Amino acid sequence: MSFTADKNPYRDHEVRAILDPIGRVLQRKKVTLLLLMHHTKADQGAAQNLVSTSVGWINRARAVWQIHKDVEDEDLRLFVPTPKTNDCVNPTAWSFRIEASSFDAQVGKVRIEDTGLDKTADDILQERRQANAPKRGRPSKQFNCQVQLLELLKDGDQPQSEIMKTMEAKGFSEWLIRKAKKSLEIKSVRENKTDPWFWQLPPISEVENVD
Repeated sequence: MSFTADKNPYRDHEVRAILDPIGRVLQRKKVTLLLLMHHTKADQGAAQNLVSTSVGWINRARAVWQIHKDVEDEDLRLFVPTPKTNDCVNPTAWSFRIEASSFDAQVGKVRIEDTGLDKTADDILQERRQANAPKRGRPSKQFNCQVQLLELLKDGDQPQSEIMKTMEAKGFSEWLIRKAKKSLEIKSVRENKTDPWFWQLPPISEVENVD
């Protein structure tokens, strides 16, 4: 916030004094200003109000997007709109991952996984609150995922591709499916290198207790 000079970035009226003249310049020159800000660590209230300084920065903007971690897969990022995003009709979210590039492990690259997701920043916050709330005896999603995997494999080995397709259709993410697979000690097997992978349950004695 070094560009705010003697203005206090935590006071709404002083933020307006900063942004109003900038806005007039942008309108006259027909250019867009991209401003990056950090969230607060709190997760209460509306998403668009969770800024580390004054909400005046948000109120003056034409569009506000946020980046959040997915509740079930912390390596997955979600680029999601807030209700303040009023410059387009029915804005949708994107999901992406940050990975090491193939030519230099120290250099990251962004891999877009999905577009057109029907989620907002408020949806993500609500999911996080529900995930962090006391369960009151309800089975966790990971437990349900394990149960579904056991049901699919109870009659013998199944192709990995079919398992993933069926489980994802039931609402489980790939990350959660593989986590449940590891917890149940399910093995990936195939006879030849050219054959597709199958998933195989260990002996029943090894999965008597589902975590």
